[in-house]
Amino acid sequence: MRPDMIKNAHDLIADMQKNFKEIDFQSKDTGESFKNFLDKVFKDNHLDTKTKALIAIALSVLKQCKWCITYSVNLALENGATKEQIHEAGWVAVSFGGFSAYTYMQILAKSLNDLAK
Repeated sequence: MRPDMIKNAHDLIADMQKNFKEIDFQSKDTGESFKNFLDKVFKDNHLDTKTKALIAIALSVLKQCKWCITYSVNLALENGATKEQIHEAGWVAVSFGGFSAYTYMQILAKSLNDLAK
């Protein structure tokens, strides 16, 4: 996937929000339950939200989920992660996932460039 084929991260997040509204409208209780679960998981506890977002970045790159990468990069930035920390989290995924995970680092880089402005 060429970086110019990757949608702007702001647009990708807006699309996710719009689509999730429609999904939640169709199955309100399930969508609300999932959002509550995510809120609880990412809340500061033994690990702070920034650390959890960095873990989510590594898992997202490893799972090769462009939406998850963009969402997690945004969450990490919102919680004070540096560009260097975000890149390092991505490289942890590459160390486990090899070349296929490495190809998703371009989505991480594009998301970071779009969202860090």
